[in-house]
Amino acid sequence: MKKVEKLKEELNYWKNEFKPVNNMGKWSRQVRVDSINKALEAAEAEQYDRERDILKSNSINFDNFEL
Repeated sequence: MKKVEKLKEELNYWKNEFKPVNNMGKWSRQVRVDSINKALEAAEAEQYDRERDILKSNSINFDNFEL
């Protein structure tokens, strides 16, 4: 969760606060934003999978339950 928050802060900096000076700066900023977006998507998917696994392990299986 901390990783996702850190990536969101970093993405915010590169999208909104960093001001490129020339075309090379624009290109490097876009490359950085793209790589952060990919890392953010991977981190969010990992977090989703982890939460799903926790919910599965905590659920009760009633398939073989008898009264």
